[in-house]
Amino acid sequence: AVALHKAQLIEDNLRLDRIDHETELEKYAPFLQRIHTAIDRSNTLHESFTLMIFDVDNFKHVANTFGYDASKQMLRQIADVIKGRLRGIDAVGRHGFDEFIVLRSNSELDDAIAFANETRAAIGQTSFTKSGILTTVSVGLSVYPHHASDLENLLLSVKGALFDAQRSGRNKVWYTGKDQMSAEHSPFHD
Repeated sequence: AVALHKAQLIEDNLRLDRIDHETELEKYAPFLQRIHTAIDRSNTLHESFTLMIFDVDNFKHVANTFGYDASKQMLRQIADVIKGRLRGIDAVGRHGFDEFIVLRSNSELDDAIAFANETRAAIGQTSFTKSGILTTVSVGLSVYPHHASDLENLLLSVKGALFDAQRSGRNKVWYTGKDQMSAEHSPFHD
């Protein structure tokens, strides 16, 4: 009974823990509260912010080739690259197994695209782990309130942009908006 109670306490603590210890980033559920706060701030101060999702391209291939431990280490190092490029008012969290979510405060579309492209390029030029793993990321982004008027639509918008970046060939930055250019004509892609 004592062992069962102790196991339950450990499980409860893990659930309450705000940090993903594989990447040392905030978990997605508590990160959602940051987005809620950013929406409230935006509505009060009439300033925009950008939400981005960075998805590691071909992660399953990397994991199958280099193993689970190396792929986990690579994720931690990618998280460090992203964190190193943030301003003090920005935040990053773990969104999915191989995805990172970034909230760039007080940010308009041009600033967000520049940040996303610089970060995407930095990741693409970095050799990860002792094995020298090279990878790229696809990035979807949306600006609140220009591309969505609430949290649910903002998340759908940024996920749709990410899907378009992946569908257009990966290693791309894609954004949401009615002025969206095709992948072939956009100056924001490699």
